[in-house]
Amino acid sequence: MMANPTLNHSGTIMASPYGNYEAYGCRVNHLEVRWLFQLYESGGFLYPEKRNRLLPYFSEIEENWRRMLRGGELLLWTLTYDAPRTGAWATVSSWRSTNTGWHTQHTVSTGGPSGSRAVLLAAQAGRIRDGMDSSHQCWFSPNNRFAQRLFGALPQALGTAHAASPTYQYLAVPLTKIRDDESVRLVSCRRGRSEALLDLVRLTRGEVYAESEQILDGDLELEAVDGLYRRVGLRRTRSVWLAFTPGREQAAGAVLAYRGPLGLNFSFLENRCDLLLRPGLTEAEAQAVTHALMHAAISAYEDFRPGFIPVVTDERAGALLIQDGAHWLREYTQSIWLQAGYEAMYRHIEGVYARIDAFSQRRALGSQHDARPLSLVPQQASAQAAS
Repeated sequence: MMANPTLNHSGTIMASPYGNYEAYGCRVNHLEVRWLFQLYESGGFLYPEKRNRLLPYFSEIEENWRRMLRGGELLLWTLTYDAPRTGAWATVSSWRSTNTGWHTQHTVSTGGPSGSRAVLLAAQAGRIRDGMDSSHQCWFSPNNRFAQRLFGALPQALGTAHAASPTYQYLAVPLTKIRDDESVRLVSCRRGRSEALLDLVRLTRGEVYAESEQILDGDLELEAVDGLYRRVGLRRTRSVWLAFTPGREQAAGAVLAYRGPLGLNFSFLENRCDLLLRPGLTEAEAQAVTHALMHAAISAYEDFRPGFIPVVTDERAGALLIQDGAHWLREYTQSIWLQAGYEAMYRHIEGVYARIDAFSQRRALGSQHDARPLSLVPQQASAQAAS
């Protein structure tokens, strides 16, 4: 099913806008990096504390974004919308995470919801028409109530076969604080498909994660997407280890260490390390597996300039890492939607903003009968859907 046709100002039916950025008042990849980052600052997304954290690496981050833009929409696309009469603007970015999967992020807008609606609908419309990617994911803080309504509700809006929105712990594990445990047998997963890994991923992260991260297709080290990154002098890789404990045939845990150009995401999620533990492990087994897997991951992060491993994991593993000296950073929700749910995603975005419009109209009329919470409306200064 395509999007409902839209009406122009004269009431004439226009063609479906899928894939036509201009139909939404948007442009793609037309801003230089320095201007884009200035928008992030003026919109409040790149606030002083965050900029100070990134400051030691900022020149490298800017260069990485410039290189990515040289690859065009094959690697990075940034949509921007502006309304010259009001000064309102909005932007959203997305970079290629796997061969056919994308990480959508940095949604920032000013002047009300019209801009963020435009860039989000334009982005989704382009993905529907192109039909060239298999999934998108967006990370956000679960206490961001607008993002929770827009992205956290995807399993209900798109169906659990097409979307997932689990919440994880995000920690910084210092390289110097990691201990080994030689009682655990480690296996490095390289070319080919690992059924043991797939079994563990399905159990701990689910089928939607397995499909979006392309665990099923045999390219565990992301060689295909790395080939695209190499064209602009960058790298995108994934290193995977499985852990086996004595007396157990099934994998007890795994780490998937993603490496990419520093700062593609301002929280370093391009370099995240997913730590998976099988449910039912004893406390001693969980500790041993965590130690062994994190020790194995050191080799993937020895050149990571911030000097720690950015780990995404569940509460149990997070507590074990904190006991060993890791720093808790925040909770993150990883919202994923698959290609089969793209059109439902478009309709979901339309529905959320239709409710915003209805609420705004009722508020303007001074209605006292509306029970919807104010959290439905994005912040006027900046609607930030993801870090």
